Amino acid sequence: MKFTILFSTLFLCQFVFSQNQITSVKQDQQVVEKQLSSDEQKSKPSQVVKTNQEWTLESLDKYILALEVKKNWVKNNPEENQKAIESGWFEKIDTSINNARLKREAILQKQN
Repeated sequence: MKFTILFSTLFLCQFVFSQNQITSVKQDQQVVEKQLSSDEQKSKPSQVVKTNQEWTLESLDKYILALEVKKNWVKNNPEENQKAIESGWFEKIDTSINNARLKREAILQKQN
């Protein structure tokens, strides 16, 4: 009897955790897809990108810092650095950083 209860409990826990992982992976995939589509739109200079997210100075500072940290990590990892160079990733990340800095400057100008 104890074995049956223990086995049932373990099976239930495994099922619940695997469902949470699947949900988490799906959410992560949606975030990546949104980021990719956003990056594609940002690469077109004549197109205005509208987002539902309200950018603040604090959120832009954190975003810029995160992008710079990621860029530095890739530069310091020879394997990833080579992949990034071949795919043009550095140009894309620089564009994202510059766009974020422009948004930050626009917010500062509105405040003054």
